[in-house]
Amino acid sequence: MGILSVSFMRPAHETKNQSTLEISLSPQLTFHLSQKDQSNGSSSTGTTGTTLWLGSQCLSAYISQYHKPSRNSPDARAIELGSGIGLSSLVLSALGYSTVYATDTDLVINSVLARNLESNFPVIAEPGRVILVRELDWHVPPGNWNWNDTRAIASSTMQSSGNNYLSTPFDLIITSDTVYEESLVEPLLRTLHALSIQSLAAFDSEPGSSRPPSPPLILLCLERRDPAFIDFVLASARDKWCFSTEQVPKRKLAKVMQRHVGGRREWENNQAEWDGVEIWRLLLCITN
Repeated sequence: MGILSVSFMRPAHETKNQSTLEISLSPQLTFHLSQKDQSNGSSSTGTTGTTLWLGSQCLSAYISQYHKPSRNSPDARAIELGSGIGLSSLVLSALGYSTVYATDTDLVINSVLARNLESNFPVIAEPGRVILVRELDWHVPPGNWNWNDTRAIASSTMQSSGNNYLSTPFDLIITSDTVYEESLVEPLLRTLHALSIQSLAAFDSEPGSSRPPSPPLILLCLERRDPAFIDFVLASARDKWCFSTEQVPKRKLAKVMQRHVGGRREWENNQAEWDGVEIWRLLLCITN
């Protein structure tokens, strides 16, 4: 299996058998990303992050158009949960985020993520810009996180004192293709909540910051395969974890994707392939 050159995006499920993807989001921005389809192995548990998925494609296209950091925020920071093969984290860095945390399980990091980021970073490298690869196990309580560890923020295989806190707030949190299994809902929402709380707390330790404290925007991209399950996840985000939830209009996302799949006619012919993908804006509600 060789390289698949993708001038325009094809749905990710059509390219699962390709070992390497060439993905261009603009004439100046082309990545070569390795993926490993392990679904035919003896166990697929924990391997869903080693291939490209529809949500990552849509989220990457969306943030590339709408979430470039402000010129007034030269030190903007972002974190991705479930970075997979690394596409969205690379896009964040290319957009100008000075620090991007690309996080996933140790299995995904060692299988595809670390290598993809290392090999593609020269395409977007600029002075002062960095992508930090870290394990972040959502099942580890936030009180046991360690931001100073160079390998893992949270790991079930490592003991942490939990005394090292986030020192600089995040401006943006993104995650895609991570809402698909009920057992992961609670750990994921707890992690998003903790990142929001820790970012707010980090404002107090930011020297000379003129920004008013505000929680980071969260972009959650998912596929509505099971409407009842998705509604349950969003209700839990609102009712238990105190997030506001607002869907990015389908028309707006469709307009973005038209540019990347070959234009309006190509989009209309193949829209059903992407129709279940949604992007939701979450923001932690602050009560006085």
